[in-house]
Amino acid sequence: MADAPGRLEGQTEPVNLLHVMNASGKLTPELAAELRQVAETALHRHAGTLELDGVDVAVRVLPWGLPETGIHGYAPAGHHVELTVNPQNPHFPDGWRTELPATLAHELHHTRRWQGVGYGQTLLEILVSEGLAQHYETLERDSPPPWAQAPANLDVLWNRAGPLLNTTDFEFEAWFYGSPAENLPRWAGYALGRVRAGVRTRQALFHRERGRRRDAREHARRSLPQRLGAGVSLTARPARRPRGLPARSGR
Repeated sequence: MADAPGRLEGQTEPVNLLHVMNASGKLTPELAAELRQVAETALHRHAGTLELDGVDVAVRVLPWGLPETGIHGYAPAGHHVELTVNPQNPHFPDGWRTELPATLAHELHHTRRWQGVGYGQTLLEILVSEGLAQHYETLERDSPPPWAQAPANLDVLWNRAGPLLNTTDFEFEAWFYGSPAENLPRWAGYALGRVRAGVRTRQALFHRERGRRRDAREHARRSLPQRLGAGVSLTARPARRPRGLPARSGR
């Protein structure tokens, strides 16, 4: 099946293309057709959600990938995603229909950040990027991915990462794929990133909700005098604290 043409002159709607590279015939016709259908559906869905345009997704068949899934994703820029599949991996047949769209969602999230704030250079920035991408890919899976679950105490890992958070000369491979020499477990960086991004996400939602409530109170404060009539003051007496609650000492 030929790939769709690129952007036509005068075309304004988003164009994101999937390329399944199978000239070698490593994928059977049946598997290639189903893989294309699953990947195109996921690409359309997430490109719409993330408002992506001009992204090429290349699917290639090679004898490597993550041992846990037989699939690997890579997004080196804001317009390109590579997906590597290995049908010979023993975990591939039963898992690819979940892992392929989930991996694509993860990498498309990276392309969105590449087009905006960037993927990041420091350990902290990359932890955030990887953590947010893991949370995003849960749209395609019912449980956290393997790389979200490092076999280690995350508090200990976080304390160890502390001095490196704002540096760019940390060992990426060691932190994210593990290193016995560095005493770092596999997936350490991914697991830390997922937890930290979750904290940041919850904090953002909390502040957003607090802002909405503050706006609602302000709207009520401004509109109540009109409803009650002129001359009504809402600031004549200080607000009373519910009995038994201590005074607020912070924000």
